[in-house]
Amino acid sequence: MRTGEIYKWETAKAQGHEKRYKYHVFIGKNDQSRNVFLFINSLNPYNEDFELKNSDYPFFTKQSSYICCTNPVYYSDNQIAHLTDDDCIGILTEEHIISLHDHINKSEIMEQRLINFINACLKAKTS
Repeated sequence: MRTGEIYKWETAKAQGHEKRYKYHVFIGKNDQSRNVFLFINSLNPYNEDFELKNSDYPFFTKQSSYICCTNPVYYSDNQIAHLTDDDCIGILTEEHIISLHDHINKSEIMEQRLINFINACLKAKTS
């Protein structure tokens, strides 16, 4: 997996739902060997969320979708072992990776250690 790749699979990690299909953007692997993702939502964005337009990512079903920039979600290698390269449905543009980096850097909700990790992954992608 590469930073910025977008996947969709059924997860039990979406708050308030037993299981549902969610879009995920891969950020990187942290020092606990957990795979770090940010959910992509299509409903009710929060102030901290980062907007993606359907015109840039036509696989989204709504006009706009939003990368959740408040809490990352973590998966072990075993939890995502079912995913293959073919399951990657898209990748963030370099422009959006740079903008997402800047957006997350201004976060007033996410813990600073998470901001630092995510931004390091995003910056490495554009270097």
